[in-house]
Amino acid sequence: MFVCVKPQFEMPKTPETIRKLNLSFQETKDMKFRPVYCPNCKIHVIDFFEDIVGHLAFKCPKCKGTILINTAYFHRSYAAGIRKRYYLKTR
Repeated sequence: MFVCVKPQFEMPKTPETIRKLNLSFQETKDMKFRPVYCPNCKIHVIDFFEDIVGHLAFKCPKCKGTILINTAYFHRSYAAGIRKRYYLKTR
């Protein structure tokens, strides 16, 4: 479950914006996250909800590289975990 943190500085919101925020929270209440790590330095950079699709560009806070990723390639799967464990054992 995703935990929303209240902003430090809050601006006035319209009733329509409040309705959309509440709707968004209800839609994602039972969704799981997919973590994404920087391919250069392997630091955890961002979490995706399981239904996100498309391309995303982000800047790594550690190595300062700008990385472009396709979220479709970062699905969590059992087979990917097996391959990762095998790869780490052979190193």
